Amino acid sequence: MARTGEAAQAREEMFSQIEAEWTSPCTELTEHGDLSGQRRSALAVYMAMQLNRTLISTGGLSFAAKVAATTDERPIPKEAVKQYFLALEGCQPEDNEVEAASDFINGAPGIPTLDEVMAVSMDVAVKS
Repeated sequence: MARTGEAAQAREEMFSQIEAEWTSPCTELTEHGDLSGQRRSALAVYMAMQLNRTLISTGGLSFAAKVAATTDERPIPKEAVKQYFLALEGCQPEDNEVEAASDFINGAPGIPTLDEVMAVSMDVAVKS
């Protein structure tokens, strides 16, 4: 199994290859206004992958992993959640926000790694 850095590098190399291959269908779509068959399916997968790798998409999915990365304590203490929100938003979070986020993170059966989050996101993109 690849280590975290290796998995991220392999993923980016795969995205680069897909983006290079995208030129042909993009030109075909632009010139003819339509794609059919395998080309249409390839376009749908490409677009889903691009959408799923945006920060907006992965941000919510990786929330628990990012908060967990701020502390070695398990379960994640509310103070760590509070500090994460403070750093992220630049203002004190409401107590109910901290409570809800803490319940969400600590109530999960496990905290995914950032690589696991990306793998699930890409799996959903390709299979949906």
